[in-house]
Amino acid sequence: MRLLIILLFVAAAAIADVEIAPVSSNSDLSFVSWIGTDGFAHLGRYEGDSLVTEITTVGDYDASVGVCEFQPDSCIVLFVSSTYLEYCDTLRTLSSSTLSQLDSWPMDRYQEHYQYSFLKNPDTRWDAFLAIYGYDFCSSITSWECISMELSVSASGEVDSLFSLSHSQYMDGGRESDQYSYLSFFGPASVETNWPMFCTSVIQPGNGGWPSATLFSSFVHNPPADSTELLTEYFYGAYDTLPQWPPTLMALGSCSNEAVALWEDAYGQVQYSEFDCSSPEPVATNIFPWSNPGEGNSCAMSSNPDDTGMLLAWYQSGVIRCRHYQDEWNGFEHIAVSGVGVVGEFNIAVSSVDDGYWIAWLENGATEPELIFVDRSTVTGIEEVGSSGSLDATIDLFPNPCIQDLSISTYGIPHSASVRVLIHDCSGRLVRRINPNNQIQDIYWDCCDQSGERCEQGIYFITLIGSGCSVTEKALLLD
Repeated sequence: MRLLIILLFVAAAAIADVEIAPVSSNSDLSFVSWIGTDGFAHLGRYEGDSLVTEITTVGDYDASVGVCEFQPDSCIVLFVSSTYLEYCDTLRTLSSSTLSQLDSWPMDRYQEHYQYSFLKNPDTRWDAFLAIYGYDFCSSITSWECISMELSVSASGEVDSLFSLSHSQYMDGGRESDQYSYLSFFGPASVETNWPMFCTSVIQPGNGGWPSATLFSSFVHNPPADSTELLTEYFYGAYDTLPQWPPTLMALGSCSNEAVALWEDAYGQVQYSEFDCSSPEPVATNIFPWSNPGEGNSCAMSSNPDDTGMLLAWYQSGVIRCRHYQDEWNGFEHIAVSGVGVVGEFNIAVSSVDDGYWIAWLENGATEPELIFVDRSTVTGIEEVGSSGSLDATIDLFPNPCIQDLSISTYGIPHSASVRVLIHDCSGRLVRRINPNNQIQDIYWDCCDQSGERCEQGIYFITLIGSGCSVTEKALLLD
């Protein structure tokens, strides 16, 4: 079996502390890596939102986790960590049940800092996909090199053969010796067809009459048959003369048909670029239609080639928020959890599983990440109040406000249509699903949640979906 690894060696980098890798055959099983407050690399086995097994190893700079899945229903965990100024890091294969080591493979180093990131969902062409990048302080010269490698891993965890591609670049800005470039890295991400990709942001300090500049680049592991070069393109650049410089690369995610990079430009406008992953050039770039997240919010996106959509999650003022994307952004911002301590940059991660998404985050000063599950229908089934699809489709709620039973009457939808009703509270949390078995003339909500418990007083969003349209209205529930 083959494991595809990407390595990126750069002049300076941002640290991604928290990563989460799901297991496709078990939606409740996840593996999370992080750098702890003790200065060591940690790996945890989570069942649901509970940490059940944890190991600690050398690694004070970065750590990453991935999963190689074998049939039937068996998998091996891959874990790699980075230590400042070491000559060699170690890629370990581990038992998924006990996290005991099966084998190891040395990762030779030639620079001071290294950082790693696995692709989090399997691709049929390889078992996993890892991104690695390192940097060194080298006077005024900025250099970075991208190397993609395929690694064979046996079902018992042994690591063997290696193959590589590369891309190199050097810049000499004539700067002072204490000025260095700053690089941030997002990805890798993949789609159902085509190739994996990742994005970088490089801030190049200016000197004399030359202003500082920022460049966003994309890389695709899709070289021509007669070349060993990775494909790369710049897709945005800006000088420090603009009002909101530097621009910020915020997140990269993907689903079955496209990858999406979220970024803020040098005027303070958040945009998103869409990639088909056949080439590094975006097929489209659009204005992000919502006010959040912004440059100051730590955020992440899911990447799963088997998912028709992806989830964007971010930390904002004590709350983890999220919004779904499937060809377009969902019209409702969902609150996943509130009362959260400060979450720093790159300390949040999202994974995609069959029935929804896991969000992992590490609060400043915390000893271990926390996880929360977001049901897929919670983030895909609600829009802004109003309707989409048929302009004639409406619903009438009576009585409103209500105390006990709420009658939901429909208009403009054929009586034979297959419909469902989703009820969300004011935070966006799905509290009840109703499948009326095509009896759309007599739909009632008993003001209870899915478990039969009475819902609390407040505003609820009643969404009816069917016949190619959705309609949402507000209802006020009283005690």
